[in-house]
Amino acid sequence: MSIFDKLIINAAITGMVPMKSDTPHVPITVDEIVADIKRARDAGASIVHLHARQEDGSADYRAEVYSQILAGARAVAPDVILCVSTSGRVFKTFEQRSEVLDCRNPQPEMASLTLGSMNFPKVASVNDPDMIRSLAQCAAGIHIIGNTSVTSLFHLFQHGNPQFLDIRTAWNMPGAEPDVDFFICRCCRPGKTHHSCQ
Repeated sequence: MSIFDKLIINAAITGMVPMKSDTPHVPITVDEIVADIKRARDAGASIVHLHARQEDGSADYRAEVYSQILAGARAVAPDVILCVSTSGRVFKTFEQRSEVLDCRNPQPEMASLTLGSMNFPKVASVNDPDMIRSLAQCAAGIHIIGNTSVTSLFHLFQHGNPQFLDIRTAWNMPGAEPDVDFFICRCCRPGKTHHSCQ
């Protein structure tokens, strides 16, 4: 049996960076994002990683915008797993980064959480231990997938200290079950530089 016999595709629909001036195909509005969620699901994606955008295309953290995206996604792709972002790339405060976790109708099944700080070409995404712990503990209070014995499902981006991976013991969260995503970036292979990563 090949490792590719069973494959989970996680589609990042919008991201925080691309604008219409970069490509006319990047979805910005709620309707555009929802339409791409349906296309991704029809093409085989089982998870969609979501970022919200403001009318001018810039990143948005507000739960009210995420809620519109989540509701639209549920209407067109009821079986897809919805993963929202708690990114620190643009928004720096705990209140901004955690607001998306207030979405309830529908509620996302997953939330991304980066376990370390990263330097992007134009900005740093800072994730200090207190912020990581606070976001994780906030998400841990959310019951998901219809089972109140499950606290939360994290989509962890591992760029930081491996000790953060064991959230059960490191953060005293015995019921949490993380999903860990290790990035192997195509542009960081030998002969390429990290500066080309977007």
